[in-house]
Amino acid sequence: MHPAPLYHANTYASIGPDNGLGLRQRRAFPELRAVRGDKLMTATKEITMGVDTRVPFEGPAQPSNARILQGLLMTPLNLLVLAGLAGIYAAYRGFTGAAVFCLCFLGLVPVAKLLGDATDHLAENLNETIGGLLNATFGNAVEMILTISLIAAGELRMVKQSLLGSILSNLLLVLGMAFFAGGMSRPEQVFSDKAALINVTMLLVGLMAFCLPSVFSLSASASEQDTLTISRTCAIFVAIGYVAYLVFQLYTHTEFFDDAMVGVENFNEDVVEFIDTEGDMIRFQANESGKVNFLMNGRLKVCDLTKLELSGRTLILDGVSSGDWGSHRVTTVPVGQEGKARHVLALWRRCQGNEDGGKKNAVLSIPWALALLLVSTVVVAVLSEYMVDSINELVSGLGVPKAFVGVVLLPIVGNACEHISAVRMAYHNKVATAIAIAIGSSTQIALFVMPFSVILASLFNKPLDLALSPPSLAVLFMSVLVVFSIVMDGKSNWLEGFMLTLSYCLVAVLYWCMPNGD
Repeated sequence: MHPAPLYHANTYASIGPDNGLGLRQRRAFPELRAVRGDKLMTATKEITMGVDTRVPFEGPAQPSNARILQGLLMTPLNLLVLAGLAGIYAAYRGFTGAAVFCLCFLGLVPVAKLLGDATDHLAENLNETIGGLLNATFGNAVEMILTISLIAAGELRMVKQSLLGSILSNLLLVLGMAFFAGGMSRPEQVFSDKAALINVTMLLVGLMAFCLPSVFSLSASASEQDTLTISRTCAIFVAIGYVAYLVFQLYTHTEFFDDAMVGVENFNEDVVEFIDTEGDMIRFQANESGKVNFLMNGRLKVCDLTKLELSGRTLILDGVSSGDWGSHRVTTVPVGQEGKARHVLALWRRCQGNEDGGKKNAVLSIPWALALLLVSTVVVAVLSEYMVDSINELVSGLGVPKAFVGVVLLPIVGNACEHISAVRMAYHNKVATAIAIAIGSSTQIALFVMPFSVILASLFNKPLDLALSPPSLAVLFMSVLVVFSIVMDGKSNWLEGFMLTLSYCLVAVLYWCMPNGD
């Protein structure tokens, strides 16, 4: 048995009493057990006398479920839940439909966020495939609950308008604001064009499912029953396509959808060397700790890179300075060797992916996450029902076009928090995550939520089809085409984001002026 190390009593006593193993104690003496008050000197004396009274230190304790839940609930945004309660009270007291709609609308925003948080926490407790499947299925739970409420109320046209609006807001507004925010922090952002094009391809398949019943319904000999039959059949085939898409995304080609794997698929070297435009020999090399070092002319300049960005042919890096060289460096590859710069970025991202893979955030346990998911779902369902019941009074009382309510206002409820997340991710150069939130969510709605709605309506004998009006079909087609032209090169900038946002404003103007009959 090894004797306990000697510690100076005054040094330990200066830490002060603590009810548990505090932060300062863990830093200075990780092997000491927590003591308090009058036991402090006794414990120190035992240690200095060679009596080993230590207990193994297991590291910082994970936050309890109650503490994690408190962090989720105690945010300023959740104060809007009071607006939802006020909306329910207003409905019972016979207030105007506009007041009920607006209050329930505000109350749904934080509850939708909590429902998404519960889904994320539940997915974190499961393996990657099941967790990804859970996120993919319940990622648009608010839209699905709203859809059920609208179907129950007989607002079948509003169902199609709200889901169309969700697709458009994600494609144009969310993606546009994300690209714009990312472009404000760097000249250009690079992402996996493969993942983006796969999502756009799936959107085109969903667009075909809308086009066929729509075009068929315009023919003179088409009956409503025939259109309905085609729509229900298309919904089944599109749902099968969505299952194949999930297998592709979650099992066979997961690397296509990962920020850290952009450009890494075919590059597995640990060293990248080139001569920069100043004539210096530059070397980027993975070290033993799994990070990247920067060497110039054979001398270590910066170790353990913490930041690496590529702007054109220029690499901008930060890390730990190895001497007086400074931690911030810039190097430029010559013309024609842009591939070297991409290889450096791939090396750093691979090392970052390995490092981040071991980090786990504190999550709720499965029972707590399920409870939060259940409560959030019930609240969303209740507020959605009150909001749907007040739509007609909102339209007649304030003169808001019904199409504008369905295409613009209702999608905000389910997408408000996703908007913020996508913008934040793009600003921090997590473009693949932002695209997954924006285009991926649109894909889920087109291939899963829309067929789900048609099939569910058929079970309630509701004639919900996939036929869209010619203006809506044109808007959807042009939106997918614009997004395809932007993401096909795997790069984005602030101008492209601005134009996408501007396109959404044009769509909002169209539906504000659209008659209720259309």
